[in-house]
Amino acid sequence: MQDVESQWIIIQEWAKSSGANIDERSVFQELWSRVREKKVGTIVVAELSRLSRRMRTLVNFLYDCVERGVHVVSIREGWLNDALRTK
Repeated sequence: MQDVESQWIIIQEWAKSSGANIDERSVFQELWSRVREKKVGTIVVAELSRLSRRMRTLVNFLYDCVERGVHVVSIREGWLNDALRTK
């Protein structure tokens, strides 16, 4: 069984990270690195705009997620990239 509490702590820490340039946030860059290394299975966000304020960055990030079979769920948009089923 997975440790849900440790996952919740990681999500909360990520959610607290902010800055003038959201795309340069160290936590976002760490998440992206983990996606590229295939160490992430699913990413849940309140809304897609929380990932990046720049459309190009968001598209590139989501493209990397799809290429690596990472599910991205956005609560507000009711969106799920069903990456694993397309493989």
